[in-house]
Amino acid sequence: MNEAEQDRESMSYELRFSDDGGEPWRLTGTKMITGKAPWTVLRDLITLHTTVQSEEGSGEQVSAVLRISAQDVARQLAAVRGTGFPRARRLGTTARFVGFFTSSAAGRP
Repeated sequence: MNEAEQDRESMSYELRFSDDGGEPWRLTGTKMITGKAPWTVLRDLITLHTTVQSEEGSGEQVSAVLRISAQDVARQLAAVRGTGFPRARRLGTTARFVGFFTSSAAGRP
């Protein structure tokens, strides 16, 4: 990853797992913010550029792009909720969290 890409990096992922034969593998991925417009930030947050390779370095490295559907984004947002408050306060808290998360992910604290 070059320096310009590192500046745009928003989230990094690493997942270690074993296949059915017990061979260890590693998936790494990054999400990068490419613009400041809300639709661009959303598109970039639901897109994960990944690489999968054997932990031992043997075999071919596989690259893929994974995306979360709009329906899954809506499900995730619907799962975020406050408890113990009146409805208006829960909705406000949820809206502030979503705004905070999006701003933080986009590098705009």
